[in-house]
Amino acid sequence: MIQEFWGKLNPNERMVAWGAIAIIVLSILGGGWLGLIGAAAVLVIYWLQYSPDQNIKWPAPVPLIVLVISAVLAISAVLGVLTVFGFAGMGFGLAYGLGFGLLGGLYVLYMIAAIVGLIAAAAMALGAWREYQKSAPRS
Repeated sequence: MIQEFWGKLNPNERMVAWGAIAIIVLSILGGGWLGLIGAAAVLVIYWLQYSPDQNIKWPAPVPLIVLVISAVLAISAVLGVLTVFGFAGMGFGLAYGLGFGLLGGLYVLYMIAAIVGLIAAAAMALGAWREYQKSAPRS
């Protein structure tokens, strides 16, 4: 069933879906709620779009909805990385986070998770942008 669904996705939608899966995993491990809700919403939208028994009248084109959600997640990920590196500048990370500081080596894992989340959100936004460009009316 999932393989059938995955086969219906085009390459841009697969890129968005992989980013969403990565963000869901990171959100579950890290406790972030915005990424979890946004990434799950994108996967549900794709699921409903390609389900044969669903006939949904969307309020806007699906690529536009996915693009807006992906952009919000990407902006949130950028702010998250800036927050992490802001703490690094205050002495909690980089020099001290390698095992000697207040949070110890766990801070390095937090930094890596923030960077991976940013990469996943960027992949979602890029795939959504490409899909929107493909479906947007030409003027």
